[in-house]
Amino acid sequence: MVDPIDYTSGLNNSMLTGARLGGLIGLSRQQEMENQKAAAAADRQKQFFNRLQNTPPDQLHTLRTEFPDYADSVQKEIGIQDAEHAAFVNKALNNLSVAYSSGNPQLVQQAILAAKPALGSMGVPAEEAWQTYQNDPQQFGSLLKTSMYATMPIEKQVDAQQKQQQLDETARSNRAGEALLGQQIAVSRENSIRSAYAPTAAMQNYSQYAQLLKSDPESAAAFAAAAGINTAAKKLMSVKENDDGTVTKYYTDGSEEQGNANKPITADGIRPISLPAAQKVMEKAPEGAKKAAGFAYRVRDSLDSMDLLKEQISPARVAAINNALGNGTIANMSLSPTEQQYVVNGNDAIMAVLRQETGAAITPEEMSQYYKMYFPQPGDAPKTIETKRRKMENQFQSLKGASGRAYDALRVTSAADQPIGQQAQQQAGTQQQAPAAAIQALQSNPALAPQFKAKYGYLP
Repeated sequence: MVDPIDYTSGLNNSMLTGARLGGLIGLSRQQEMENQKAAAAADRQKQFFNRLQNTPPDQLHTLRTEFPDYADSVQKEIGIQDAEHAAFVNKALNNLSVAYSSGNPQLVQQAILAAKPALGSMGVPAEEAWQTYQNDPQQFGSLLKTSMYATMPIEKQVDAQQKQQQLDETARSNRAGEALLGQQIAVSRENSIRSAYAPTAAMQNYSQYAQLLKSDPESAAAFAAAAGINTAAKKLMSVKENDDGTVTKYYTDGSEEQGNANKPITADGIRPISLPAAQKVMEKAPEGAKKAAGFAYRVRDSLDSMDLLKEQISPARVAAINNALGNGTIANMSLSPTEQQYVVNGNDAIMAVLRQETGAAITPEEMSQYYKMYFPQPGDAPKTIETKRRKMENQFQSLKGASGRAYDALRVTSAADQPIGQQAQQQAGTQQQAPAAAIQALQSNPALAPQFKAKYGYLP
């Protein structure tokens, strides 16, 4: 009979002891790691609550991105109970934000009353919110922003803040570009002819749209919608002189026409005129007629673009933007790409009207007065808005009438092969020299190069 193996003695006993020891060491290390994790978690919790106690109320939303694992704790700090409650409050705050951006106290008061249930659910009486706005509108805006961020899901908050940073960078770029705009406004009576012919944003958009139609029609359609180009209208964009003496005409509706150079060109908004005849008209037209044609050109293109862009922006937002344009606070607004296009076209239209009427330097007070006179403002009734739009249309018709045939001729010659800026400068008979302040602004912000070149026709 074979004796059983004794696992408790000798070598086997040593092996067993080693295995037990290894297991104990493993458990010890695991426990040590868990203790370290617990200590790190306790330390992070301590850091969070310390920051929570020392962070101003209008900066609480920053804690959610710094401590995403405590995002719900930040929401509870401002009175949010759960995800459903957060969504309910966020919707109300978004509506309130639109009213706040208008700068109109009456609209803000109405929006606060409408948001009363949401505000009350956070423990904020509507009367207290209104009092805060009256005492310190800027502080009210900061609290509104932090509450909007804090009631978003954390991933949406991160996206929204990144977009806001991009918009802030655009605003800084715009403020640097104000030196260029300021020089445009300060142009004296002697060189107002140059202002009439300065290429507008709409002109540049038409030029880019014409190129896209040939190379990428699908992208051209998207670009037209974003730039406010009416693809249903047959508006002349480009005239190309061919080697065989014919010309090809390109229109905003995507159509093309080829024919004899002496055949009159027809398009929406102009009387038929051939390219050679248009060139002769521009050569012989008096300076006053050329100038009126240039301003009419700017107003027409800007108004057409604005009419289409407004369809993509709420009426309340349009009024808020117009109000900010008039009082000089537009750089403080966060604008979408569509809204930025609207702003550029609005400036072009108002400056063209003002330059024609005053001739001399344009003051901020005049700009404010004209924005209120011609563009919808917060609180305007529908009939008032219609009247303002009709008055702007009358301004265009007046400028067009003062130009004689120069307006029709300018639309055709500006669409010819030469770049718009160069064509306009040659017709004006001048080479526009950039002011020192504009050059300095460009040196401080190289991103302004396209705007600088479009305005002055060169880069220093």
